[in-house]
Amino acid sequence: MNDGDASYMGASWPLMAKDAAAGTPAVADVSQEEAAAGLRELTASIRSILKQLHIRASGSVIVLPDAAGAFPMAMLSNVPPVVVDANTLRNDLLYSCTHDGRRTTLINAASAGLLRLFCAGHVLNEVAEHHREWADQEHVPVDDFVACWKQQYAPQLRVIEEVPTGLLTAEEQVRIDALHSGDPDDVPSATLALLIQGFYLTTDRRARAAVYGVVATAEELRGWLSVLQAGGDAGLLGAQFEFTMVVTELLGHAVCSLFDRLTRDLPTWFRLMIVAGLVAAGGYLARRSSAETRDRFAGGLDQLMGLAVAAREVHDVAVEQLRAVTPAVPSWSALAASTGAERVLLRASLHALARSKMSHRSAIELAGQLPLLPVAQGPQRVREVLRGHRCFSEVYRGRWQVGSALVRQVAASPPGPD
Repeated sequence: MNDGDASYMGASWPLMAKDAAAGTPAVADVSQEEAAAGLRELTASIRSILKQLHIRASGSVIVLPDAAGAFPMAMLSNVPPVVVDANTLRNDLLYSCTHDGRRTTLINAASAGLLRLFCAGHVLNEVAEHHREWADQEHVPVDDFVACWKQQYAPQLRVIEEVPTGLLTAEEQVRIDALHSGDPDDVPSATLALLIQGFYLTTDRRARAAVYGVVATAEELRGWLSVLQAGGDAGLLGAQFEFTMVVTELLGHAVCSLFDRLTRDLPTWFRLMIVAGLVAAGGYLARRSSAETRDRFAGGLDQLMGLAVAAREVHDVAVEQLRAVTPAVPSWSALAASTGAERVLLRASLHALARSKMSHRSAIELAGQLPLLPVAQGPQRVREVLRGHRCFSEVYRGRWQVGSALVRQVAASPPGPD
């Protein structure tokens, strides 16, 4: 990435643990212990692989939004959104600057498409106003701070200049009003976290209480790093599960299509005979195989299944950790009763588009992604919502995303005459 190619910083910048039942034979206890030990070993292997994958991802190039300001597609079909406040950005930036520009967990997960970063417009104003002061406090050269901002953070932030209001339930609004009376600067970020159901990255107790409804302990406020790591692990494993399912489906479809093309002119009874013959041939070959070959195959299959179980175990634990810090979403019926039809559709559209695999969607595509709502939700109504609110940006004609890009690629110039 080169500073001449983009514009930055504008003026507003379960473990398996069961006690043996009474009277259970000793051999059963040993078997259970061996199984648990095997699962722990496989889980450790999965975590080691994940660590290596994260390290490898840390050296990848951060992809800029394209010339239209559209962000790249994510790895996951449902991307966890993260809302960052100014203090989180400050601390993360300074850590990177004081560790030779090393990318943080936040940036690595976002760059890999495992998380999606959002911020309210006021956060940029705070960064622009205070970045020199922050750099001086940690004895970091201002130029290094700005360079880190340009290269790592600005390309990945989706900025919502105007966070919609009037979309909260009465209970949510009471908490936001309490925050407004004590610390109004944090209201847009807290509101945004509620609207898109994003993990709110803040070390401010009052702001966090406004989003989650409970006062966090100091340890919980400091624990966001482990949550991000869990999110990254869940994302990597989730992407692998999705990839495996897609490949398996494609292979099955390809085999069926090939068989259909080769036999479509044959009578149906004869095609069934071919299938029965193939199955019988497979069974015959299996019986003719040596006991050693069959044992080796069965052993490999057992290891593969064990690895899959361990991977799912790690994935589920990580997902649960991430879910525990995700704000609750009220029922759409309760929301409709307190806000009105258009506002329900607006909040549902924000929620769905913020976590969509493809960053930008058409009104027809987004309408198909929405949950069943107690209001009209056809493509035309969705299109009206997208056009009528500045929290969405139209990056291509008829295609919208949540928020705007701070940085974008420069469109390639057409070739000149020779």
